Amino acid sequence: MDRLQSGLNPNLAATVADKLWQFQLRKENKAILDQLQENERRRQADAAEAERKLKESADRIKALESRLSEVEREKIKEDQARKEFMKVDAAFKANFKTFLEGRLYEGWWRMHVLVRQEADNSQTVFGTS
Repeated sequence: MDRLQSGLNPNLAATVADKLWQFQLRKENKAILDQLQENERRRQADAAEAERKLKESADRIKALESRLSEVEREKIKEDQARKEFMKVDAAFKANFKTFLEGRLYEGWWRMHVLVRQEADNSQTVFGTS
């Protein structure tokens, strides 16, 4: 190799070395550029996936908020219906109590009258009047 180097022109040796360095640098630059392009492709894919998931999450949140509002409206309606039922039920119970008390008094009064009549009848039968 010494003989080869000694036979070469020093300018030629420098040019060859320069060409080898250029070739090596181009090769390394291409490898780095390929890696950068692959990283950019992955970044774009990840960004698209993140955007898709974000949109899905936003859609789910909207759907859940809508359902929650619907459930809250249903609960308010049920509470109002329950309050109305309680009013009607209380009124019915009060009327029914009044009715039963009236029937009880009526029954007591009839019983009292019947007992009186029987007492009067028994006095006439036995002659104690």
